[in-house]
Amino acid sequence: MFRAGNYVVYGINGVCRVQAVEALHEGSDRLYYRLTPVHATKNVITTPVDNDKVPMRLVLTADEARAFLQDVSSIEVMEEVAYKQREQQYKEAMKTCDCRQWVCVMKTAYTRRLKRMEEGKKATAADEKYFKAARSNLINEMEVVFDQPSDQVTEMLADYLEFI
Repeated sequence: MFRAGNYVVYGINGVCRVQAVEALHEGSDRLYYRLTPVHATKNVITTPVDNDKVPMRLVLTADEARAFLQDVSSIEVMEEVAYKQREQQYKEAMKTCDCRQWVCVMKTAYTRRLKRMEEGKKATAADEKYFKAARSNLINEMEVVFDQPSDQVTEMLADYLEFI
């Protein structure tokens, strides 16, 4: 169980701070997390502690993040599939709360953008949408992990990802 003050990655909502672990109603035994997304501090998410439908994990430690960044070049792009299947792959990858999956989405969308540009076409809306979402989630997590502002995190990530 997470504790108040922990930073977690919660489903597609990205990095959130656990504000409290509490029962919603007096006398209730069921506990809930009250989460605040780090970049939408006016929003509050309430989810049961025993929720197994939406993945949730602690943010990486600094050592885990450094190891992840050292390994990021080995992350492969997704298989080439039809448009609707690709969008579904993107959605599923984003739901995992896994940094590796976010980078996979980014690499795939970036590679597709380059290929389409060579063909004289624009990037698809889905590629752009999921690239931005994955990028945002990755940057937000690294901001918390390294306690650095977005611009410094983006510079650091550029050392590992040419397309950040």
